[in-house]
Amino acid sequence: MPWDLHFHGGRYFESVLRNPLGISLIVFAPVWIFTWKRRSNAAERVCLLFAVLYLAYWSASIAMIRYAIAPFTILLLLTARRALLFYSVIPRAARISVLAGAAYSLMFALCGALIIEVNGPQLRFFARQIDKPGTFAKR
Repeated sequence: MPWDLHFHGGRYFESVLRNPLGISLIVFAPVWIFTWKRRSNAAERVCLLFAVLYLAYWSASIAMIRYAIAPFTILLLLTARRALLFYSVIPRAARISVLAGAAYSLMFALCGALIIEVNGPQLRFFARQIDKPGTFAKR
């Protein structure tokens, strides 16, 4: 299920993207493994339990996961926290791997946001080819 959610998400989410979850949870999965015993606390475990139960409920009751922004936001925030903690304890030379993973994830997230949020008329408006009502601008 996690593999399908990440790489074939179009079947499970109402999104125009093939993988609406992005890549950051996969890129930063090793951070969870390296910091699990050292950095786990009760609040984090409760948040993880909520996210898992929420997604399990939706996947069992409905074919399309709707309103899943809450559990995935929690997972992403907890992953970001762990990445920062991991970044602070690893040697200076190895920190580039965390920064590279963050830049890689951000690049794909920005591409997805542009696909969803920017459309043809907006591009023509910003290029000053049309005005606000959508008619052709004077040249």
